[in-house]
Amino acid sequence: MKKFLGIVLSVVMVLALVAGCGGSKTEAPAATTPAPAASTPAPAATTPAAPADNGETMGTPDVDLNDYGPKGGAEDANGLPGAKIKLVVGTSVPITGPYNQGLIVMKKLLEGYSNGTMTIEIHGDSQLGGERDMIESVSLGSQDMLVTSTGPVGNYVKDFYSIDLPYFFQSADEAYKALDSVEVGRLLMDQFYDQGIYCVNFFENGFRNTTNNKREIVHPEDLKGLKLRTMENNIHMATYSNWGVYATPMAMGEVFTACQQGTIDGQENPLPIINSNKLQEVQPYVSITQVFYSSAPMMVNLDLYNSWTDFERACFDKAAEEAKNWERQFCLANLANDRAEIEKTSKVTDVDIAEWAASEGVQKVYADAVSLGANQTVVDACQKLLGR
Repeated sequence: MKKFLGIVLSVVMVLALVAGCGGSKTEAPAATTPAPAASTPAPAATTPAAPADNGETMGTPDVDLNDYGPKGGAEDANGLPGAKIKLVVGTSVPITGPYNQGLIVMKKLLEGYSNGTMTIEIHGDSQLGGERDMIESVSLGSQDMLVTSTGPVGNYVKDFYSIDLPYFFQSADEAYKALDSVEVGRLLMDQFYDQGIYCVNFFENGFRNTTNNKREIVHPEDLKGLKLRTMENNIHMATYSNWGVYATPMAMGEVFTACQQGTIDGQENPLPIINSNKLQEVQPYVSITQVFYSSAPMMVNLDLYNSWTDFERACFDKAAEEAKNWERQFCLANLANDRAEIEKTSKVTDVDIAEWAASEGVQKVYADAVSLGANQTVVDACQKLLGR
């Protein structure tokens, strides 16, 4: 405990320094158990590969990857008619949300690179089920792909809880460096092989903020007594419970109606998700608490992926990598607009991040990190990679 408290104190000091320089994220203390190694073979290809030796050559997609404006609506979610391979992908967010905008870009890239032989059909708004349902469907092969929040992911690969600790990443760039690495990101993703899933990469979800319909939230103690929807995630639920919240896990597709009907008082999500779901219409108070950085793993059925030719995998991998990078920049480029849209109907409050990170609720989560599922090996690898 003394060692833990010493780490927390150092984190608070770093936070205060960062806040003084205009920053708002923090470094996290470490958790304490070893990570299992992946026990099944990797997919046949995991990075963009050269075309096969049979003469197939990638085409040139008509996509401007430097334009971070919206890329389409429902009409752009349909697969290309006549494509040999049509991948059905599900998400829990509206078509205007960042996951689906990134998938529209990936669809166009994939169709271009594969010369029209591969396409994606996008189903947003939980049309194919909640995120847990879709993970299970992809595992079983009854659904091809999904992009999911990390909410239910720890139920399948416990080590994911290690990167969901409160105030763990100080910036999006830190998160990208860890998640795109072999030492952290690939270590976590490869553990999905046992589930029959190839975890491809990490789209952006973002730093999560707190909304409610009761009162302005400035300090952690202001949350006490509120009933808030959280993701189905041990770390998230414990953090908010420690602040006196009635943490209520709920599928994303149910959140707007639950807020509207008063079933819950509020919820927490990144600004792009709040805005694309129009939660500000039923949540008059939004606090920029940025408690968790939340990534969005892309998953595809492993047997399906391995059934493709080298050329098909190369097209898929290249499209997925470029779409990931575009989607992240789309989120960052549109944050100011998301906030401005939310401010039209809701009071948006900036809080003292250092105060929140130093709160007893956060300290208790780190003290309980092991029992909640966090892993020393993963955390240490992340800390080392980030030069902490």
